This record gives sequence, C-alpha cells and structure tokens, in this order.
Amino acid sequence: MALFNIRSILPNRSKCMNPSRKKIALGAAGLLAGFLSVLSVQAMHSAAADADVIDAVYPLFSAGINWSPKVSVSVPPKSDYNPTDRAIVGYQVTSYPTASTEDIGGVVGPLRDYYDRLLVGGGWTIDTNFEADGPGGSLWGFTKGDKILILSYTSTFMDQEPNTPERCPCTIVFTIIGGELK
Repeated sequence: MALFNIRSILPNRSKCMNPSRKKIALGAAGLLAGFLSVLSVQAMHSAAADADVIDAVYPLFSAGINWSPKVSVSVPPKSDYNPTDRAIVGYQVTSYPTASTEDIGGVVGPLRDYYDRLLVGGGWTIDTNFEADGPGGSLWGFTKGDKILILSYTSTFMDQEPNTPERCPCTIVFTIIGGELK
C-alpha cells in the first residue's frame, strides 16, 4: 500500500543530469519508503498482536450460545473488569442472551471448563486478580505475559418480585475481552 507517489519526490530527469545527485535522490527516496514500510508493518503487527489475543478463545464455545462479532475495546485501569494500573487494549466478543434457564451453573460450567482446558493447554495462566463473583454474575481471567483474557457472564432474572432474592428463570450473557496491558 503506497501512502504517496514515490515519483513525486524523485528529481525530474531533465533537471537532474548529474548522476551523483540522482543517486542521492534515489537513496533518500529509498530510505523514506523503507522507513514508511517499517511504520506500516509495526502498526499492522500491533493490531495483529491484539487480535491474536482474542483469537486464542476461538473456536468460540457454542453449546446453546450465539456470539456477536468482535469489536475493538479499551478497558480503563481500576475498573470493574480491570483491577490493574494499565489499560487493556484489544477486542471484545459478547454473546446474545441465552434461552431462559433454571440452572445458571448448567450453562456457565461447560463454558468455563472448555476455556480452562483450551487456554491453560495453550500456555495461559489462571490469574486470580481477575476473579469476582456476585449474585447473577462472575468474571475470571487468564494471563500470558502482558496479554490478558477476561471472561464473564451476567444474568437477567425474569419474573423477579421486588424485595425477594434473585432466582431463575434467567437469561445469561457472556463477554470475553482479550488484549494487552498497555
């Protein structure tokens, strides 16, 4: 992909009859083109590195779960999903709500087991700094150097009466964030 027309920076042949000037101009143009290609490769590598992190969760667990396409995300430091002092920059994929269930564990358990085996087998470490549980939701994380994957779910309880404990039936939405700590 050319960012500019390289001929536009080369000297006009009719004005530049001196061969040494032409060599200097061609050398400078080559250096500039090389520098720009290095910047382009670095930008593509950075985007590819972030994409590689979320790609570690593919194939997505799909037993009764449908997923939306991945989107770019930046998770600020010291937030609900990120207890660290650095931002998480990468991608997020979110499921559509599951069918109504009476058993949250019956839906979450197989997904969690699948990713525990897939990621730990791929060299990821379970990181307890990214664990949290509460009524109707949970999150857990994996790290590999500065790369991070955070999985979570939230439940929406149906037919809930005011001032009563939350109970199913409910739907569940899963979120997976994958990126690098920056």
